[in-house]
Amino acid sequence: MEHKEQMKEQSRQRDEESLAKQEQMKRDTLEYEYQMKASLKQQQLQQELSLKQDLANKNQSFIQDLFARAERDKRETQKQNIMTTINMLGSQFGSAVGNTKFLYNAAYFSCLVFGAFHLTKLSVAILTSTLMGRFGKPQLVRETSKIYTSNYALIPWMYGKKFVTNNIIRHSEENLLKGVILDKKLEDQLREISYAVLNRRKHYAPAKNMLFYGPPGTGKTLFAKKLAMQSGLEYAVMVGSDIAPLGPMAVTEINRLFDWAEKQPNGMVLFIDEADAFLRSRKSNEMSEYMRHTINSFLYRTGTPSERVILVMATNNPEQLDEAIHDRIDEVVGFNLPNENERKIMLFHYLVKYCQPPTTQWEKA
Repeated sequence: MEHKEQMKEQSRQRDEESLAKQEQMKRDTLEYEYQMKASLKQQQLQQELSLKQDLANKNQSFIQDLFARAERDKRETQKQNIMTTINMLGSQFGSAVGNTKFLYNAAYFSCLVFGAFHLTKLSVAILTSTLMGRFGKPQLVRETSKIYTSNYALIPWMYGKKFVTNNIIRHSEENLLKGVILDKKLEDQLREISYAVLNRRKHYAPAKNMLFYGPPGTGKTLFAKKLAMQSGLEYAVMVGSDIAPLGPMAVTEINRLFDWAEKQPNGMVLFIDEADAFLRSRKSNEMSEYMRHTINSFLYRTGTPSERVILVMATNNPEQLDEAIHDRIDEVVGFNLPNENERKIMLFHYLVKYCQPPTTQWEKA
């Protein structure tokens, strides 16, 4: 019985091993078939891609050949046209050489066209320069009484408005320091300066350059504007801190500013606010080469007294200005902060100006 059981167990194990081998063979066969199918599919894809690439290359070559032929035909046509034109011109030139009158007329016409072209070009340049000098404004100028506009249709109206305004305030001693509350000594000094500016043309005296120093808001810019308007001059305001951002273009803009100011027929008061930001001492090691060149250009333009430009510089720290700048200054005026009495006068002035009771029925309504 035991022997039979052992035989059965051995037979069962052999059957299981046989089944396992059969299953493994089936799996190997299926995997081999899958790999073969994948390999065949990959070969088919590569063949299709190769065929497509060959077709694309043939199409590209065909197109390039077409373009090359078209270019050759075009060059050949142009060559033939040029040869035809040269032959025609040669024949015409040969016939013209024998015609003296034709040559004379051609030379005369060419000289006339050449002269008219350059005359027109020169006239346009002069007209543009004149218009820019009359109605343009340099980049450095922030504010000016000079009329500047690109709409030339408004020029008559602007001139009329300016004429009426100037006639109201010009040549009036009362309007010179109206609205400017100053110390008595400073007020007398400013009146003397204004008289000198008003009478300089009568005595053929050159313009004087001035330096105004003092804290901000003490009336430096306001007096410079009033001085210009009272004396019949134009005024222009520039700020020294606008020079540094220009870099290498600063010298060009400074020359353009002085050229523009010199072209004003009535003269101009050129007011430079924050002059210490621009005209500081050149001994400083922190100054860039662009600023040194700009200061040198400024000194060159102000080296000789001008008959048209009155230079007024304003600064809070006059000791920071370059030594050569002090040599250009003829008058020094200090604007101090108002004292207690001047503050009372200012307070009363603005109370009367802005806080008066209404005088008409319309204002009361």
